Amino acid sequence: AVGMRVIVKEDLALHNFILTPTKPNLSGKIIASIMEEESFGAGHIVAVNLGESDQLQRGNKLTILRPAEGKIPAEIVGELLIYKVFRNLSLGLITEISESVQLTYEVVSAK
Repeated sequence: AVGMRVIVKEDLALHNFILTPTKPNLSGKIIASIMEEESFGAGHIVAVNLGESDQLQRGNKLTILRPAEGKIPAEIVGELLIYKVFRNLSLGLITEISESVQLTYEVVSAK
């Protein structure tokens, strides 16, 4: 969704946060960020194209993957903690990264 803007109007309320098991075999993409930058790091909030309709829940963790490119396979580059879930998208906090994350990076169920 090029040009999509995410606006967060509430505090993250990450206190009293309970991690919940993530449904296996989820797969989606990072589709937007509240930052107007092209790459993001730990502590940034992003939107993913997974939501309640995919059985994603608040407290789920997703693994962030750099997409495969040619003969180079997809590689794990970080972790995303989901804190707000809507029908078809969710907001998450990037909690760990090994390199900058960009729009269209993939997200999958954490193992």
